[in-house]
Amino acid sequence: MTLTRDRIARAVADKTGIRQREAADLVGMVLGEIVEGLCETGRVKLTGFGVFGCSEKSARMGRNPQNGDPHLIGPRRCVSFRPGGEMREKLRRENPTATGSRVQSVATGLTSTQESEYYHGLMR
Repeated sequence: MTLTRDRIARAVADKTGIRQREAADLVGMVLGEIVEGLCETGRVKLTGFGVFGCSEKSARMGRNPQNGDPHLIGPRRCVSFRPGGEMREKLRRENPTATGSRVQSVATGLTSTQESEYYHGLMR
């Protein structure tokens, strides 16, 4: 089941004792701040949770999958998320066999071990 904004607001209301409407407003404000941060700085770090980042994608040629005709795909900004250490560990503990006991980073496509080795190689 997908975790929705409404379910998050209900959980916040249940755990804090505030009204569900107030919780929904609070969740909306937090998400709005994340979006604003991404628009302003291109990076939002939530310690223990992860890092949201923006990257610029340049224009490129693509193809229409139905007929193969070339098509220009315009430049755009994409959002990525890299889970923090606490989240990766929790995911490993909760479901160790889902990805061979490793969680892949959405940003790089590497497992945390591969990512660590890659970044350590860059620092040498």
